[in-house]
Amino acid sequence: MSKKSLIIEQAALLFAEQAIETTSIEHITKQCGISKGAFYLHFKSKDDLILQIFDHFFKDITARFTVIETSASSPKQKLHAYVVTFFVMLEEKLPFISMYIRQQRTPNEALFDLFTYYNKLIDHATKQLLVAVYGQQLEGRTLDTLVTFKGLMRGYSEHILWHRTAYDYNKLATTIVERLSLIVAQSATPFLQDDALTLAPCEEITVEVISEEITLQLKNYPPQSLIYETLSILQQELQQAKPRKAIIHGMLATIQTEHDLQWLIFLLNNGKLH
Repeated sequence: MSKKSLIIEQAALLFAEQAIETTSIEHITKQCGISKGAFYLHFKSKDDLILQIFDHFFKDITARFTVIETSASSPKQKLHAYVVTFFVMLEEKLPFISMYIRQQRTPNEALFDLFTYYNKLIDHATKQLLVAVYGQQLEGRTLDTLVTFKGLMRGYSEHILWHRTAYDYNKLATTIVERLSLIVAQSATPFLQDDALTLAPCEEITVEVISEEITLQLKNYPPQSLIYETLSILQQELQQAKPRKAIIHGMLATIQTEHDLQWLIFLLNNGKLH
């Protein structure tokens, strides 16, 4: 684990236990066994740290969705796993999220922009999954089905947030997928309409965004390693006027099982590469 990841994870735990206002940077550095100087190498302030915690959470969930997306399961099995993973993640992050809500902290502009960015990314990936599951049934109503699905997820999330007990998330996933399937099969009057089932690459994921992530990841691998060489080839290919899909897919196959690169894989699978 990198020093930055260590700080993020330990700070999230301390904030959940002691609240944000009463947790000082000194508490965090002591918990991590680092100096204040080391803290400020990675974060400008406590507010910047909170922003990075949420960024870490979002990257974590999209990375886990990537593992599902690239698995050999059927589309419907992937949708079930997607729902389970979402609620498992919610359970893991609930102490920090509950504390944040209890303190009634108002998201600043940077945090609002972060939420907006990741919401667009996750919506794009979710629509692709829904199209894979329901196919021609979604003709003209992919967006409407996405909103319905998110409504089911949000409703149960709020219930879990305010009614704490042990939940069977496999059963919950079965319930949500079953109800969504009934709605898709029976609904004839979508409120929101769209044009086609074929979705364009996500506009939010540009070549520059992907290249920046590769540059960050190159620092985590020794230059003589296979992963470093693979990332370097990917970086070079992305600098071409028209990156070759065969090269990118070949390099993806090499890093597919690398846990720390799942966020990068998500970007490559969903990004606009030219």
